[in-house]
Amino acid sequence: DGAPRKVLMQAPKNGFFYVIDRVTGEFISGKPYVEVTWATGLEANGRPIEAEGNDYREETREIKPSTLGGHNWQPMSYNPNTGLVYIPAQEIAALLRLDKDWKFDRTAWNTATDFRVFGEATEEELTAVAGHLIAWDPVRQAEAWRVDYPIAWNGGTLTTAGNLVFQGTADGRFVAYRASDGKQLWESPAGTGVIAGPSTYSVDGEQYVTVMAGWGGAYALAFGPAARMANVKSVGRVLTFKLGGTASLPATERPPAEPPVPAAPVTASAEQLVQGGDLFHRECAVCHGFHAIGGGAVADLRYATPETHRQFVEIVLGGAYLAQGMPSFADRLQEEQLRLIQQYILSRAAKAAASEQQAPPRRAQ
Repeated sequence: DGAPRKVLMQAPKNGFFYVIDRVTGEFISGKPYVEVTWATGLEANGRPIEAEGNDYREETREIKPSTLGGHNWQPMSYNPNTGLVYIPAQEIAALLRLDKDWKFDRTAWNTATDFRVFGEATEEELTAVAGHLIAWDPVRQAEAWRVDYPIAWNGGTLTTAGNLVFQGTADGRFVAYRASDGKQLWESPAGTGVIAGPSTYSVDGEQYVTVMAGWGGAYALAFGPAARMANVKSVGRVLTFKLGGTASLPATERPPAEPPVPAAPVTASAEQLVQGGDLFHRECAVCHGFHAIGGGAVADLRYATPETHRQFVEIVLGGAYLAQGMPSFADRLQEEQLRLIQQYILSRAAKAAASEQQAPPRRAQ
């Protein structure tokens, strides 16, 4: 009937933007805001229409959005003046295969999916990701404008009455866009990746914008091959901006540019390396990255020193680094299994070093 309604608006992980009557819970509308392959659309009551060809019980399937979602926890924002919602969106595919041996484990990721698929995937498959700042019109259920990023997992958004949208980025910037059309107006280095949402406030009539800067979370940990494209290390800091501010930041810290130097020779057989890779992706990759490639939030194990490898048992089974957040895996791994994981890590370091030696010379910057 055209009468105004009180609504709830949400861009959840499943890739559909929902508008819901906030009084009755009635579904009003829903459209995909990123590529969605697991469903073909929504029924009149808002229930998804499941697409065919996504059954991963017998074979590996690529499904979008991934388990990280088209939009994760990073805050989106709404501007009543423009009528637009500003979504930190991302395009990441999920590689899913049923783990037929799965049993509930209170210390593990209980998704019943086989994490070994990520060890089997190519780095090209793991790095086929993108991020967007999407301005979404909830009335038309359509995109109004977007800013494309080569990297997923960017920061939450803040929009203001001054026709601005602020967002931090995975590659270490804090940016202001014009809310009405997306034109970039300003940016500042953040010195690290940003995933938090900014806030704004006034003190004695002067406006400030503050953001907690730091690079981390599930994507920066597990999706090392793609997260490494951000080319930042995690350095936690709080940044506050105002008009006329004069403070400067330290230089942005970067992951190692040089190839790793393998700490010891690889002595395992090809079969043992497969076993080690399977164990690594089951037990270690969620924090230390698929293919043992660190994303910048925690240590890249390919660069582990000979001393670290000599202490491998004490660290992983003995809990020597517990104070730094590395728990003991003594209740999950036997020493012979740990040695297979160690050999896999050494093989990944050797492969990275060999690839660098075979690569063509880099151009001067």
